[in-house]
Amino acid sequence: MGIINQELGNFKNTIGPLIDNMNSTYNILQDKIQMLSINTKTTKERIHNYYKSSNKVKVLDSISKMDNLLSEISMSIDNELKDIITDSYELVTMINELEEINTEIKNQEGIIRTSDSSVKNTDIINAPNIINSKNIEFNEKHNLALNKLNMMKNKNNRINFINENSNKNTNIDKKDLSYGTLESNKFTASNGVIIDYYLYVPHNGKEVDNLPVMLYMHGRTSNPNLSLDEAVQHGLSSKIIKQEEIPSGFVIMPAVRNFSDEGVKALKELTDAVVAQNHCDTNRISVSGHSMGGITAYKLVNNYPGYFSCCVPISGSYKVTDAFKDTKVWAFNGTMEKEDSSTSYDSCVRTVNAINSIGGNAYMTALKTGHVGTNNTTYGNIYESPDGEMIDPLEWAFKQTKKIS
Repeated sequence: MGIINQELGNFKNTIGPLIDNMNSTYNILQDKIQMLSINTKTTKERIHNYYKSSNKVKVLDSISKMDNLLSEISMSIDNELKDIITDSYELVTMINELEEINTEIKNQEGIIRTSDSSVKNTDIINAPNIINSKNIEFNEKHNLALNKLNMMKNKNNRINFINENSNKNTNIDKKDLSYGTLESNKFTASNGVIIDYYLYVPHNGKEVDNLPVMLYMHGRTSNPNLSLDEAVQHGLSSKIIKQEEIPSGFVIMPAVRNFSDEGVKALKELTDAVVAQNHCDTNRISVSGHSMGGITAYKLVNNYPGYFSCCVPISGSYKVTDAFKDTKVWAFNGTMEKEDSSTSYDSCVRTVNAINSIGGNAYMTALKTGHVGTNNTTYGNIYESPDGEMIDPLEWAFKQTKKIS
């Protein structure tokens, strides 16, 4: 019976139980790398579409470098780690075959020594030849196994890498690459109205000029001292803070404690300040809001004709004036909303129809939701836009350019 080299035995005992995990890790890494590559390409396309600026080349170049790096990592994983896993599986199989040969040799030696009368004489006579043949086979396979083991020693560091990571969960996500920053700020308008607000700054947003911007407003609350964190508990604001929505432009999310004309003026001045400070695209300033925020979005369009590129009112309605002729509107409302005349489904339909009747461009998406549900469902989902494109309303808003007279 042959003696299996101790290193071979140790390899089987330590690596054998991990091969399935190693292979699983390989598949996870390849899937995650592929996902990241797709996301970088998507981000690159979005920048081409939305970053209308001379210095966007800086961002595109960094993304191209990342895409190239991901391709190199993928090739390395495929060409090196997969080979290691395959070699490990083959070597463990060879060691198992050596053990099976030894078992057969042991069985034949038992036949020679047996006193059992039921064993055939021919089996006893043939046993030495079988043992000799199996010893030759053992030696040949043992040498092959040692050669493979020596070859694999050169890849020892990579084997250790796989072993260490074979049981780890690889949580690589689009958010880790492209989520920007959230700034908490305070603004004082010329009329003395003070607004606390969050500003979402997209990835590379400070390095690129002429990014789009959206002003998004929550609904009315009964709390005159509404805190900023309380103001962003629902709708688009909540999705951005939870990183469920990753905008490609700036988003202003104020705590609105004053929805009067004075408050509306302050919101306009806040938007002006953000646009100026961050070199945003003055032709792509959109406005949106839910409930009283949706009504206020309409009011801002009405009070400042030609300022906004588009309006996305959610569960809101308003009087229609000529100001709406040149501003695209994509309205959202739930068919179950009947609480208030200014936010009900019917009132919202009337506003959209009235805008279209004066030559404006308004479109309505009806959701099977109630008042709160409409706010939490609108953003972060894909709908058919007024232009016939399947798109998230936020991305649609960022693409719109104001009508130039």
